[in-house]
Formats: sequence, C-alpha cells, structure tokens
Amino acid sequence: MKRASVFLIAVAFIAGMAGCGGGEFYTLTIASTAGGSVTTPGEGIFTYDEGTVVNLVAEAEEGYRFVNWTGSASGTTSPITITMDSDKSFTAHFGTIPTGPEVLFSDDFSDESSGWVTYDEYDGRVIYHDGCLYIKDYTVPEWTMYAESQRYFTDFILEVETWLVGGTDDNWHAVSCRFEDEENNYSFGISADGHYAILKHIDGDQVPLTGSTPIYSTHIKQGQDVINLVHIECIGSSLSLSVNGHLLEEVTDTTFTGGDIALSANALAGTFTEVAFDNIVVTEP
Repeated sequence: MKRASVFLIAVAFIAGMAGCGGGEFYTLTIASTAGGSVTTPGEGIFTYDEGTVVNLVAEAEEGYRFVNWTGSASGTTSPITITMDSDKSFTAHFGTIPTGPEVLFSDDFSDESSGWVTYDEYDGRVIYHDGCLYIKDYTVPEWTMYAESQRYFTDFILEVETWLVGGTDDNWHAVSCRFEDEENNYSFGISADGHYAILKHIDGDQVPLTGSTPIYSTHIKQGQDVINLVHIECIGSSLSLSVNGHLLEEVTDTTFTGGDIALSANALAGTFTEVAFDNIVVTEP
C-alpha cells in the first residue's frame, strides 16, 4: 500500500507539471555574420515558453551597417519583435558602409571666418551674405573680382552652386583652379546668358583652351536667381567642366600642377554683375 501511494502521488505531480504554462517549449537559434552581433537576447540557442514575446536587437560594428535578417523572418530593420509559437532561427547580416571619395574641403559659407578673401572696394566687392559668398564686379575698370580660399590642392574634383544675383547676364561666374595668383591659373567659367569657356592665364596672358570664343550650351540655365551646379575635375593634365550633370568640355594641359582655388565674377557689359556661390565641395578624384 505504501508503494502504491508513492506511485500515485508521482503520477499526479507529473500530470500537474504537464498542464503548467501550456506545457509547450520552443527553441530560438540566433547567429550573425561578420561586422556585428545580436546583442539582445544574445547569440546561441535559447528555450522559451509558448507565447513568449522576444525582442531581437542587431548592432553593427564601426565601419559596418545592419543589412537584413534571414531565417524564420526577413526584414531590414532592427529591432524586431517575435512571438515564440514554433522553433525559430534568425541570422543577422551586416555589410561594410560604402565609402565615397575623401572630402578635402567643403564650405556652405555660413561661417564668415572660413577663410575666403573678402573686400569692398570701388571696383567691386566680395562678401559673405545670407549664408553664401557674393561677388560684385563693376565694368570700370575692367577687372575680375576674385575670392581665394587660401588653401592648396593638386588633383581634385570640385562642385559648387552659382547664380546671377543682379546686373548684366553678359558676364562670367568662374572657378579658378591651381591658382598661383591672378595672372597664373586655370579658369572654368559660365555666363548667365548660357556660355562657357576654359581659360589658362599665364603671366597675365589669357589663353583659351576651348576655342577663341565662348561656347553656347543649352545645359546652362539662364537668367537671374537660377542656380547652376558647376562640376570641375583637375586630374593630372586632364581638365573638365560639367554643368548640371552634363559634360561640356574636357581639355589637356600641363602648365599648372597645383595651387589654390578661387571664385570670381566678371561683368562684360552694363555697369556691374553680381553673382553668388554656395555649397562648395572639393573631393579626391
């Protein structure tokens, strides 16, 4: 009788345990690829009661990014929440962060101490204004108004936004590269009436590299307050000018190999021209 009682008690205990919490357990297997890990709840094999809600958090290492989950669910976001209603497995995938060319210099002209040469004189002016760089040039005397960045570059790619603020559209908005001084540099110019040219200034003499007269292009947006995006590449002896995503000209010259960059304005008619520049970025080729 004693043995039978013990046996009946054991059966009753096991039966009671089977009914506790639904009696179902599921496994969760978590892994990751190189470049990161699943920090919550961790990685490995875990056991949960049926209906348990689990948060999965994937964290990337420096230089990597989380890409997606594979396994029992897919998706590109982290964290995710799952409910344990079956055995599940997840792998967090990571990839390297794409790196673009190194930025050598950038300026949105919001800081008036960023280094550009400014002045206000009888023949023109260069000023920081409303988060841009404004350059005004009067036609008399016939000079070009320059603003140098006071830096040095050799091979690079440059982009800058420019537009006509006021005055004549018979003008030049120009970017000078490998700028040794005002008499020795390359100049990439567009006009508010739709023309462009690449010039070389050597000891004060102006040498056209794109022909003796400016070239008209429909890719240059014309008029006042209309922004053009100028893209310049100086790589070895190759010099190119693109505007608004369109290549206008590519030339070859070996005269200058390095120097400053400068922004400029030049009025060719009327009494003055005033242009603005913004968001200049210089990157490695």
